[in-house]
Amino acid sequence: MVVVAVSPRLVTSLVVPGVSSRLVTSLVVLRGPAMMVLLGLLLFVSMPTAAKAQEKESMPVFLESIPNKTVVVGREVILPCSVDNLKGYKVAWIFVETQTILTIHHTIITKNPRFSLARNDHKHWYLKISDVKPTDRGSYMCQVNSDPMMSQTGFLDVQ
Repeated sequence: MVVVAVSPRLVTSLVVPGVSSRLVTSLVVLRGPAMMVLLGLLLFVSMPTAAKAQEKESMPVFLESIPNKTVVVGREVILPCSVDNLKGYKVAWIFVETQTILTIHHTIITKNPRFSLARNDHKHWYLKISDVKPTDRGSYMCQVNSDPMMSQTGFLDVQ
């Protein structure tokens, strides 16, 4: 559909997909700032699908699921979280059962020295639990502080 925007000094024709023909009449009778505001809103709302897809592509993406693991009491376990396209977003590890934040990006939050964080690049974040206890049994969440927030969980069984 073609929308004709008329301002005191300018006549512009635009193709705005998904805009009803009734809106054309409303837009043509407007002048000055009111017309420009409405035109701006139309262009924003009808953002091309390619631009929306590009915005979605720039979001972080989990490369693989966190595996469920079984470990014997007293042993060590490593839970992986792999995230691509992280950019400025941060990764956090959370013990779901107690809603305890264990790590945020490079920082260990928990005071429990059995928990540590390892990584070999900006994509792979490993939660390491040493000397596993029965109380460590439960779900562990890897969370990215994107908007909307992204997360995935893996379950640790202790024998």
